[in-house]
Amino acid sequence: MKAISLWQPWATALFLRDPGGKRIKPDETRSWPVAYRGPIAIHAAKAVPVPGMDYSLELDAVLRTLLGKTTADLPRGCILGYGQVVACDRAPKVLARRSRAQEMWGNYDERDGNGRLRFAWTIDQMTPLVFPVPWRGQQGLFDVPDSVLTAARAAERKRWPDE
Repeated sequence: MKAISLWQPWATALFLRDPGGKRIKPDETRSWPVAYRGPIAIHAAKAVPVPGMDYSLELDAVLRTLLGKTTADLPRGCILGYGQVVACDRAPKVLARRSRAQEMWGNYDERDGNGRLRFAWTIDQMTPLVFPVPWRGQQGLFDVPDSVLTAARAAERKRWPDE
């Protein structure tokens, strides 16, 4: 399966829904487009972002409301779950379909600080793993053996017998 590494809190945000059931981060925004469509594992990078510098403190406020946690509490260096890449388009075009609450989870500018165009990868059908799988991430798209996620799902079924 293809995989992508994201820093926290953006990796976790792909799996979260607001109280009304709407996904808070339906897109991953990047300075490069992706032609790939299909399953993708979401990896939380080991990098530790600095609150107020690398991300807005407003994001931590959302996490506290939805999870009772902040970015510092989120798992890193592991696969959190998977979804489906269903589309990729220029970021400003996708922004027209997003709410203000969703906008704050991505960079939907026309261009980044280096003049590169911005793209939004729409990722649907998010399935979180109950127990994240430790894994070494990489830059760009990378491969994770399907057996890793199959084993993680099987372990989840075994760990939660009917009570």
